[in-house]
Amino acid sequence: MFFSENLRMHPDSDFIRQLIDGVPQAEKKFNDLFKDKIWEVVSYHLGEISREDIEDVVAEIRLATVKSLQTGKFDPEKGSSLESYIFGILYKKISDFKKYKNTRRHINNTIETIPEPAFEAGDYLERKEEAEKIKKVISKLPKKYQEVLYLKFYKDLRVSEISECIQLAPRRVSERIHYGLKLFKKHYEKIK
Repeated sequence: MFFSENLRMHPDSDFIRQLIDGVPQAEKKFNDLFKDKIWEVVSYHLGEISREDIEDVVAEIRLATVKSLQTGKFDPEKGSSLESYIFGILYKKISDFKKYKNTRRHINNTIETIPEPAFEAGDYLERKEEAEKIKKVISKLPKKYQEVLYLKFYKDLRVSEISECIQLAPRRVSERIHYGLKLFKKHYEKIK
């Protein structure tokens, strides 16, 4: 089996108990034992994606596995191996990422066609110029920041809704919004 050499060194039940108990060495050992193999499977199934995306998926798999173990969703006494359990989570996260990529493509296509806002006649030219500057600055940001800012400010979604839409933890969505706004401000000030 895929991870069997590693599991012979660390029997499921002892290793799992340490992970459940939050022993830092167990989490580090988990990462050391499985990261390369998980990386290999993710890379194979997702094809040509960025290194950053692979790192995100691998991190999500690791976090989901540890969290799932800590919440008691896996019981080694029922005869299932840790290897099978990790594979179940791995393929679920790969499937989620593929859905996310399709959603992201749709969002990116939509971002490029953001409609011009409606303004009062007197302020039209001034506000139109401002809207064009904002759109220009947003288009210069990396795609991952464009999408969260678009969903937050153009679609008026909450962080939890954005998290669900792009399959990223709410904390990571908040971080991207925060950092995206910093980048936006930095670029915007250069244009003024």
